[in-house]
Amino acid sequence: MDAYRNLVYDDTWNGRFRARVFVFLADAFVVQLATAVKCQRSVRNAMLSIHLITKPLSPPWNDSARNLPRYLVESASSVHFSIFTDRTQPTHLHPCTIHPVYSHASTPVLSHLNKMRIFYSLFSRYGMHQDIPRPNLFHAFFTPNRLSSAMFRFLRRWIPGIPCIQTVTATPECDADIDRLNGVDGIITLSRVTEHRIAQRIHRPIWMINPGVPDVDPLPRDQIQACRSRYVADTALLVLYPGDLFFSKCTSDLLQIADMMRLRFPGSRLIVSNRVKTTEDTQTAIDLCHSGYPVIAVADASESMPVLLSAADLVIFPIRSMHGKMDIPLVLIEAMAHGKPVIVSDFGPLKEVGETGGTIVYPCIDAHIGIDRIHELLQSREQLSLLGGRARDVYERRFTARRMAMQTEVVYREFAHEG
Repeated sequence: MDAYRNLVYDDTWNGRFRARVFVFLADAFVVQLATAVKCQRSVRNAMLSIHLITKPLSPPWNDSARNLPRYLVESASSVHFSIFTDRTQPTHLHPCTIHPVYSHASTPVLSHLNKMRIFYSLFSRYGMHQDIPRPNLFHAFFTPNRLSSAMFRFLRRWIPGIPCIQTVTATPECDADIDRLNGVDGIITLSRVTEHRIAQRIHRPIWMINPGVPDVDPLPRDQIQACRSRYVADTALLVLYPGDLFFSKCTSDLLQIADMMRLRFPGSRLIVSNRVKTTEDTQTAIDLCHSGYPVIAVADASESMPVLLSAADLVIFPIRSMHGKMDIPLVLIEAMAHGKPVIVSDFGPLKEVGETGGTIVYPCIDAHIGIDRIHELLQSREQLSLLGGRARDVYERRFTARRMAMQTEVVYREFAHEG
């Protein structure tokens, strides 16, 4: 305080000089502070530019790994996306910039040629042409593997200065897969199980954001009734399993559930509906149809999942393996959005769905407990309706596409502000 008083009231030439220097520095500091605040506000309010690195965001929409970024694009409000699509399929996702680099969209696994197209598209656009506006961020949707690791090493070397984040869609199967995440600047997980496992192995900013799906529009009653009539009588029960057969290792559990339904609920049907990923899936479906259990039916390929979910009385997911699956499969969230009761095994991240109160979870090591819970529910349509209402409430609180997009935009702006 004494030094400030001497500076202000010193009327000598040196005192006046020091006072002017002090005022000049103070003005410069205020200008810099105002500029920083203005820049921070502009980052918060400006439309961000994000380039998504994903499977082709093109029809057919039968793959969760493509639907998740699609729902993000459709639900975000202050982000402009650049996306990769299939050259043979039209895509109507707005607002976004479309880069048709893929040769075919229906194959579930990316070919090496398509991987090379991704690299060339990014490098030719942002690495070779400095005058083209660069995105604020690269955002990839892949499970940790050699491809994603090589991709981020490529981006860091040839297109420096753009942060990279990765949404880990499934729990890594080994420590080597987790180590491959060292090349990214940030990580988004879909479950706490995956978040904790990655955090124990590497040190990177991690956000856990539950996946979300758009709200569903009620289907016409006659369309739902037509679907039910193809499988069951008016008063019979329809149970749906919307998962694969080979990777999930649950064929024996499905047979036991079908046996219980045949004995306790005559006329009811267990419908298996899945996207065929392997020839083993096709053969397993054929074996189920000829297993001597007329209660089991495999849904027609033309039957859409929203129609099946609307027609079902109960959705089950008695899996014993999460291989090839998203941490929280989107079809289960879609079932909750339709207000359908859901029963799942507690394998891996699936138990987190049960913790929300919207589904019933049973130990995957004891199929009899799951069968007893299914039997208990099917005995009471009132219980089915009550659990379906709870599932709908949980969907609205935690699993909407808009909530997922808002949380992801927060992550984007944190990186944009740091940049």
